[in-house]
Amino acid sequence: MDWGTVPAWVGAIGTVLAFAVTFTLLLLEVSLRRGQTRDQEMRQARLVWVEAGGMSTSGAATHVEVEVRPKVHNDSDETIRDVVVKVYDEHGKHLGDISSTPVVISPHAEAACYLRVAVPGDRDLGNRTTSADLLFTDAAGRRWKKGKDQALERVLQG
Repeated sequence: MDWGTVPAWVGAIGTVLAFAVTFTLLLLEVSLRRGQTRDQEMRQARLVWVEAGGMSTSGAATHVEVEVRPKVHNDSDETIRDVVVKVYDEHGKHLGDISSTPVVISPHAEAACYLRVAVPGDRDLGNRTTSADLLFTDAAGRRWKKGKDQALERVLQG
């Protein structure tokens, strides 16, 4: 049985290694480009945020009227639309959702939102601070969610 010559073996091993290195470099390049694309997609979304603020209350023992006025800030160079603010009390209990009054928020602008909701009078509202989740659509039509912790997440539509 003839196993070939040493130079033939060296050439075959070199060819296999060359293919392996090329394939690895291709995978690294694809991964790098995906990361760059993701960063580009998030560029505008990073510059949009919500200022939850506090709440004011009024009412009786049976129910309390809670009023919240969060502000949505668009510090990007492009418009955003379809803005929804989900408001939570200090304990993370959902108070309600607000769709922003302006349908489109212009670049470098802010929009004040308004929520008035009745909650049971025995509900502990803590020290009357709020937090908010922000959902919006960027100029390219991508839907985003920015959580109470400011973590940005792409929301797939469909």
